[in-house]
Amino acid sequence: AIEVVNTTRLNDKQKWMYQYVVSCGDRFVSPTEVAKKYGYEFLGKELNSKYSCPTLTWLVNEGMLEKNDKGHYTKKKK
Repeated sequence: AIEVVNTTRLNDKQKWMYQYVVSCGDRFVSPTEVAKKYGYEFLGKELNSKYSCPTLTWLVNEGMLEKNDKGHYTKKKK
């Protein structure tokens, strides 16, 4: 079953980063990978983890993502 998470309160960057991490399935994704993909898609340049970390941390605090001890992210397990 596909779980529906309400993303209407998220801004576009939060929504994109959440959906990207979810699209990676059960693997943990580094903040650098998220920032690079986002940067290429929207800004045409490479970004580093300093760009994505605040958003990813916010998504963890909202209970939407979880973070492992390496600082990589995945969809929150229910």
